[in-house]
Amino acid sequence: MKTRLVVLFFIAQLNISFAQTLTVNETVNYINELYRQSENGLYILTLSPNGKLTLYQDYSKWNYTMNVAEVKIGNIYTGSYGPTFDLICKNYGEQCIMLNSSQSQNRQQIQNRDLYLLKKFNNSFKYLFAKIEEDGTYTRQDDDPFAPNNYNSHSVEIKGNTSSSDVKLDKANGIYYLNVTIGSISQKFILDSGASEILISEDFEKELIKQGIVTKVDYLTPALYRIADGSIVQCRRVILPSVTIGGFTVKNVNASVGNGQTPLLLGKSFFDKFKSWKIDNISQTLKLEK
Repeated sequence: MKTRLVVLFFIAQLNISFAQTLTVNETVNYINELYRQSENGLYILTLSPNGKLTLYQDYSKWNYTMNVAEVKIGNIYTGSYGPTFDLICKNYGEQCIMLNSSQSQNRQQIQNRDLYLLKKFNNSFKYLFAKIEEDGTYTRQDDDPFAPNNYNSHSVEIKGNTSSSDVKLDKANGIYYLNVTIGSISQKFILDSGASEILISEDFEKELIKQGIVTKVDYLTPALYRIADGSIVQCRRVILPSVTIGGFTVKNVNASVGNGQTPLLLGKSFFDKFKSWKIDNISQTLKLEK
């Protein structure tokens, strides 16, 4: 009986170990082992913590270097030298794969005469990229403000002495309100991230015109909007020269003018100017980062 329990425990442990998925590093090692087994096995795959993937070709001394966030895995097809699949730049026309830092190309072919083995390569590369995306830590580290992942083209339209600002929110009946200044006029707006644009009332529009904050050159082509009851309405649209909230003043923000006594809403046309924003429900603040 004791022997049987030991055997059952061993089987249970074996099943658990087989249930564990391969890590990113284990998958890289697996792919390198496949290369060692293959006829054209003179390749070495490496992955750095910042997502740089390098395929080193030993016989030609070529390095094929790319960033995992910029490439995808293609499906198997019949190439000039047999079964093939590609590592392809995600953006059409982009040359994101470097060859020894002297040339670039938009794809790198993975080939093998053995179709069965190539299918293993294809599956393992797809699995590797999926695990890297799931892991979330293999990202390019670059503090340069003009790097593609950091640069916000709208940031030049935002004035402020700091890169972030916390704006205190008021809450009533489950709705957040905040102070918004347009030109020289301040009003309470409802924070409505579901609205595509800032929404102002006709009365508020008249006040902006009266103060010379909005003129006829600021008006855009009217647009159609679907409102809460499902019906379609046409509204005037205008560019607000400046919108100030907290420590930031944002230039040239699109707004629509509602019919009648429309509530004042702060919508996405304001938030989209920022690199990031979020609502902290605990401190009841709006956190903006330009």
